[in-house]
Amino acid sequence: MDINQLSMAEYVPAGAQATFWAYYRTLLDKADGGLPKRTDFDPLKIASVLHTMALSEFVDEDTQLVKLIGGGHDSLWPPSMTGENLFDHIDAGTAAVRKQAYKEIVGRPCGCFIEEEAIDEKGRTLFYTGLVLPTLSKKGKPTIFLGSYDFRADDLLMQLSGEVGIKSRRTKSVTYIDLGLKN
Repeated sequence: MDINQLSMAEYVPAGAQATFWAYYRTLLDKADGGLPKRTDFDPLKIASVLHTMALSEFVDEDTQLVKLIGGGHDSLWPPSMTGENLFDHIDAGTAAVRKQAYKEIVGRPCGCFIEEEAIDEKGRTLFYTGLVLPTLSKKGKPTIFLGSYDFRADDLLMQLSGEVGIKSRRTKSVTYIDLGLKN
């Protein structure tokens, strides 16, 4: 697995993640050198990409509570996942990588771009990327994460994989994005 570091200027996303990134940068600008609050996020400003989005809360290193999942995830995650711990729904290896990434997001704070493969029960592979960006909780901590996920698979493969279930994931790379925050 590759681990990389990029500045905001070096990170150039594509597709829905480009829309999300551009909007998030406007929130950063309004936050005047700090992180935006979760309440600053207006989903209507990026309505065209909401199906790719997820909202979660970092509670501690073993708990990432799923608050909301966009419709583009329906075939790969159980509908009842909202309110549950993400780590209960992924394999231990992937959970370890995510836990480390989430600790970095909260600790620095920074953004994170993850490239992964999901392998279904029949051995089919779906490639996807995730852009995870922090916002401030009501307590002023960078523990509310907004994420946009881009699955690089056609609708049929997504449906078939959803029907049999994902058995494992493999992280190909993790890239931390310096958000240019003032200390």
